[in-house]
Amino acid sequence: MKKIITLLLSLPVICFAAPIEDNNALMNRAVDAFFKTYREAGMLGAANEIGNCYKSRKKDKLYCLYFDYTARIFDARMSEAMNFPATEFFDDERFAERTISKVYLPRDVSMDEANQHLSELYGKLTQKISVKIYTSVQ
Repeated sequence: MKKIITLLLSLPVICFAAPIEDNNALMNRAVDAFFKTYREAGMLGAANEIGNCYKSRKKDKLYCLYFDYTARIFDARMSEAMNFPATEFFDDERFAERTISKVYLPRDVSMDEANQHLSELYGKLTQKISVKIYTSVQ
């Protein structure tokens, strides 16, 4: 009986993964890499880099997410400002498919936790993007 109670008490620890902790240095590298890629190859080059990143066994998938989400946010801002359609690669469905299958599911992150993480990450990345844009025009 004591073993069963101990097992039941430890069950929540076993069933739920720890929340994702962002790595600011990795995030900065991904944002810098996106802007370098964008300057050299545009959004098509960024989309190619993202695909290669998620396929790579050596790349930290959080890095891929940071690069991917930076590109998505930047594309949405530029599309809106220039009154152009957004790049199809970054639409909601495709972005969700990549991030859920490559980042969140392998970490056993629930949809609520993933949405919370993306919401927090949006704020962090938009700030970094704004700084990059501001400093590049100085």
